[in-house]
Amino acid sequence: RFDQSFCRGPREQKEQRCGPQSLRTTSAVPLNTPVIDLGRASHLFAPLRQKKHQTGTAQKIAARDARRKKERATTAKMSAEALAASKWQDRREAWESITNAADAETLTTHLAKETNGAVLDAALDAVARVAAPELAPALPYVVQKGLANARGATQRRGLRAVVALQQVAPSETTDALVDGITTSKNARGPSACAKALTTECAPSTAWLSSHSDRLATAVAKLASAANGDARKAAVDLAVAVDDPVVFQKLPENAKKAVAKLRGNTPPPPPPPEAGPPPPPGSPPKRVTIKAPPRKAPSPEKGDDLLAALARRNITPPFDAAFQGKWDARREKLEAVASVARACSGDGEALALAVAAACEAEPHAAVAKAAISACASVAGVAGVVGRRALVVALLPRLRDAKLASQASQALNDVSTIQPEVVFDDATVRAATDALAAGAKRRLPPQGRACGFRWASSAFAASSKAPPLSTKAWAALCAADCSDAHGPLRAAARDALSALCQRPRADVKSALQMLDAKTRAKVLERKEPQKPAAAPKRKPPPPKPQEVVVWPPPHITERTGTIAACDLAPTSLRATLRAPSEQRRAKALAELLKRAAGPGGGLDAREADADRVLRELRPLVGDARASLRAPACDCAAAWLDRVRNRDDARKLAAKTGLVVEAAAAVVDAGALTAYRAAALRLLQSCCGKRCASDDALVIDENGAKAMAKALQNASGAGAVALLTWLAKHADACDIGDALASPLITRLYDKARAPKDAALECVTALVQKGALDRSALETALDAAPIVGRRVVAQLLEGVFREASPIKVVKRVPQASPLPAAFDFGVADDASTPVVEAASPTEAFAAIEAAIDNGDRPALRAAAAAAAAFDASTFTRDTCGGAMRAAIAGARFAERDAAARASLDEVARKTALEAPRSSAIAAALDLLRGAPDRVVANHLARLLTLGLRDPAWGRALDARKGDALV
Repeated sequence: RFDQSFCRGPREQKEQRCGPQSLRTTSAVPLNTPVIDLGRASHLFAPLRQKKHQTGTAQKIAARDARRKKERATTAKMSAEALAASKWQDRREAWESITNAADAETLTTHLAKETNGAVLDAALDAVARVAAPELAPALPYVVQKGLANARGATQRRGLRAVVALQQVAPSETTDALVDGITTSKNARGPSACAKALTTECAPSTAWLSSHSDRLATAVAKLASAANGDARKAAVDLAVAVDDPVVFQKLPENAKKAVAKLRGNTPPPPPPPEAGPPPPPGSPPKRVTIKAPPRKAPSPEKGDDLLAALARRNITPPFDAAFQGKWDARREKLEAVASVARACSGDGEALALAVAAACEAEPHAAVAKAAISACASVAGVAGVVGRRALVVALLPRLRDAKLASQASQALNDVSTIQPEVVFDDATVRAATDALAAGAKRRLPPQGRACGFRWASSAFAASSKAPPLSTKAWAALCAADCSDAHGPLRAAARDALSALCQRPRADVKSALQMLDAKTRAKVLERKEPQKPAAAPKRKPPPPKPQEVVVWPPPHITERTGTIAACDLAPTSLRATLRAPSEQRRAKALAELLKRAAGPGGGLDAREADADRVLRELRPLVGDARASLRAPACDCAAAWLDRVRNRDDARKLAAKTGLVVEAAAAVVDAGALTAYRAAALRLLQSCCGKRCASDDALVIDENGAKAMAKALQNASGAGAVALLTWLAKHADACDIGDALASPLITRLYDKARAPKDAALECVTALVQKGALDRSALETALDAAPIVGRRVVAQLLEGVFREASPIKVVKRVPQASPLPAAFDFGVADDASTPVVEAASPTEAFAAIEAAIDNGDRPALRAAAAAAAAFDASTFTRDTCGGAMRAAIAGARFAERDAAARASLDEVARKTALEAPRSSAIAAALDLLRGAPDRVVANHLARLLTLGLRDPAWGRALDARKGDALV
């Protein structure tokens, strides 16, 4: 099957070239091999001895061995491929599946290359599980990647692997640990190896006898390390091995620590023996006090800088001193950091070299040492060197782990020379690190550190060039509105520190900020402290004038005072200050001036208008700390106006009455705040606090309250409605309140609904709110719930009806009691008290709704008594509507019909002709029924036949008809 060909042509060509496949044979001997003579080489071609035929058991054993060998080879091949997989999950599974160390070289190779933490843990577990002498080459990697790892779990796994290899290869394990002390590149490596040699992997006696010099060298190097943990590990190892060679090579401090741990500290000297007491009367014994020997000063303390560095193998030229491997660079920089701070001398060249090394260092550990060296050499550097140090340290703020050390180093440099912050090179480096479009711009946290350093340097510097100051101000202003909170605060602090400097050119930078940010920057600005003057006794404090508001009684004012004297321009400007504290102080000062003694204000002054316009935004401010005093100030200012009508007009002109009504609604549950707003609303309506002035709610006041009630709710709406119901007698025109009052009647909350109903009742009884206005507002309201609101309004109208009915008084019957079968009570005639035609027409409609004929008769008589010459268009419409409706209701009541006909006749003939005809046309536009239309047509005809109407048309006064 596998020999078939789907193309016969290629198969035939192959057979012609090579012959049939069944006849072809293969040979391992080339055809050109010379023939060998068997006579001379017969011993080489002796026949092989035939093996004995194998039995069945032997065949099975051989097959099993071959299969196992093949499986091992396949498994080893698959394991090697899995250990080199690209996914770390596959590599971890491969290490977990290892059961022997057959291919130790492969395991060592892949362990040396592994960098993933999870895979490294699995590899260390595998090494501990299959520990064998063949894995000894992997010991350096186990020590470096496991025992010296920063992660605790990996470090413990590495220790287990080292202990497992110690049991199978003790000498190699000890060699690897000792080499780890001297050659480990990790900071934790030497101390970890020393601790392992001290505890679980102690070197054997045989190994110590031949390699004690190596161990002594390693322990001596570890005992001289800068890390205290490493020195302690070296001392513990020296105590554990207890070898004289190791002890002799230790430094002196380490020898003392070893001797102290072994308990070989020398005993203190015995006290001097006391001799016999001196005989009485003998002179006192002279005692010589010996001063303790002075401690020899450190050779590096106060020493020359170059000499101290030479002892640390750091010699000029310093440009090539900080090169080589990273551990060598770190050691040299740490040596500079420990030496330069305590030495004196010219370190300009050293500072430049350290700055160059810090700026170009890629290794994190070496960079940390370089930053410490920069802070140390700042004291021995010159102006150029400190400038280079600042330029090198600013980019180091990028790394979050090194930002705090770099900030401290910058503070150390600026403490020695604060003027370096305004140097041209520093400004250029700051622009590269902090500017918005810079390629090497620092992250927000690094820029915040830079601005904090600059802020402290700005305050301490004695000189500030204008160009550098302007550049720094621009950098600070660019980040004053950043979204990062710490950066925003640091930039504002730095810009505020620049503003504190005298004659600082920061105007253009402040113009870049918005008003809110500029206010915050200026609030942080502290005034310059004056020079210390000789202390003088402070003058006695002046008694402060206490302002009582609202006043307990009205203050009578004589004369007139100018508004500019009460509120000068500077005080009005302070009312617009960005600082809330300054505005609060200005309001307190204005209240004291407005409520104080003096003459009254003239509303015609321009400054009186301007002060109220300045107070209006503060009355509408959302902060209660400004709104309540602003309401009191505005009320006191209006109360000072001499004429009450002028005060009302001034409040309406400036829009203060609108803000007052809105303030009452917005107050909510803040009682003190609401009281101030209500006092201001009362002053806007013409009544002074604690006075008997008449309160007048004119059209402007009604519109302002309507606007406030339109979207009001809660306690604020209840407060305004209650106040309006209480002062309903002062309202003349309240039709503007119809729509918001209907809206409040729809309210689901009980308190606003009851307050609105009370307010409607009071306004209707006063006559300030017309029924037609309420019905029009109800027609425009939502249909859901309209029936309930209509019922509430009917109750209000019924209660407010002007008809007063005298109670019926029963009359005694003239017949004896035995013949008294009950005489009908004679009802007294109803009395209608109508102050206006509108009330009389409303009484007619109320009598029709109640079905009370005597009341209708009395109301019609009262309506017929009014003079029709003063009727307006709306009054004529109401008269016609009442006459027609009453005529249909009282068809058989001659007296009522006569009164109603008189009303209709007066409306058609005696009222202004244009108003009467326009009212009839208005009623016809409403599509009345046939009977009402006939009545309206008769009235219209009656009015048009009058010759006075023709004269009105000739005089061009008939526009109402059109």
